[in-house]
Order: sequence, then C-alpha cells, then structure tokens
Amino acid sequence: MSEEEVLHVGKETLAEFSGCRRIFKTAGTYRKHAVAAAKAAGATVKNAAAFHSGIGPGFRENGRQSISHTFSRAAITIVVVLAESHIAIHTWPEFKFVAVDIFTCGEKAINKKAIEYLKKIFQPKEVKTESFRRRVRIFPD
Repeated sequence: MSEEEVLHVGKETLAEFSGCRRIFKTAGTYRKHAVAAAKAAGATVKNAAAFHSGIGPGFRENGRQSISHTFSRAAITIVVVLAESHIAIHTWPEFKFVAVDIFTCGEKAINKKAIEYLKKIFQPKEVKTESFRRRVRIFPD
C-alpha cells in the first residue's frame, strides 16, 4: 500500500488593513494600485475587474470594460486575474478598512511584496496578515 502524495499548488496571503489613512473614492484608483501591487510581487496581470456601488452595469474606466455590482455602501471590490492566480481587494470605507486576498501558484510571485506595496498606499494604523501554502493530497487508486 502506497501513501498519498502532497503537492504544494500555491501560496495564499490574507491581509487586514485597519484604520487606513488613505481611502479612495474611485474603482479606477483601487484597480491601479491592485495592478501595481501584482507587478511589485512579480506576478503577470491578465485582467482586472472593478465592483463599485453607485455605478451602473458596464461602466468604462480608462477605456477598459469592467463588471460592476451595486453594494449597499460605497464599498469597492477589485479582482485582478493573474497568470499565477488572483489578487482581490475589498473595501469598507466607512470603517477605513481594507481586506486583501492574494493567491499565487508557482515560485515567481512573492505575495509579501504586494502586501508591502499596499501598506504604503493605504497607510493603515494596524496590519494583520496570515500566509499559508495550498496543498493537494493525491490518493492512490
């Protein structure tokens, strides 16, 4: 009887930025910084979508088509699709709070560098991060 094999398929980093001194009003600004964070990590950006309250479906920013969703507050969510996986940024402007989820596969992207970039942008009073490796268990037939 052979044992199962464990493969590491990616790295995930979650961050909570509380008491942010910089909160933006436009999805385009968040998208710009999310893409810059991805590049700071060494990731390859494939696409970026913005979800913002108060903007109708199919709005355009900087000539790019985006998807929108109406939230009950002025919240904004940005999703950046990477060749390596994704970065998602979720905002709660009324609480000066930003949550970040970075998932990357392979060894090219360095999640910590994206978090460091975003800390400089949002200037939070407090940062909590948690990182872990995603694993797949492959069981013999």
